[in-house]
Amino acid sequence: MTTIIEHQTLELHHLISFRGLIDLQEIPALEKKLEQEIHLAGAKRESGMIKAVHGFLYGKYDIELLIPINKRIHNTDQYKYKETLKIVNALLGKHIGNPDEADETLLELEHYISTNQYLPTSVAYQVVKKINGAEPEKSEIDIYIGVSANIL
Repeated sequence: MTTIIEHQTLELHHLISFRGLIDLQEIPALEKKLEQEIHLAGAKRESGMIKAVHGFLYGKYDIELLIPINKRIHNTDQYKYKETLKIVNALLGKHIGNPDEADETLLELEHYISTNQYLPTSVAYQVVKKINGAEPEKSEIDIYIGVSANIL
């Protein structure tokens, strides 16, 4: 089930970020590596992972993975610290259901954008709110896409 809400803001602070060309199957291993970096830096994870797909190149996805943490940390060769991620005037697609079906919510958002002739200003940011392994249909993922406020 998808609910779409207009004029939303996604604002997160203190994030560890990885961006690179990867296969989707690599995400769990990368998440574990990010967890290790967080621990080694003396920080703590604050909430679920955020995923943004920036493109597809050479058979791999250009993906950014972000995890909110509780404090500022130093950059490494593979991971960067981001003070803030902020997307204003966003459409929010609230996905409640199996995480494997979140792409359907993304397609609904893209259709909504097309139907309403909106101009996207960002890629989609998938924010994991709750994953329920025992009952995946009760999982929650919010998907944000910034759109232009201009009327042309």
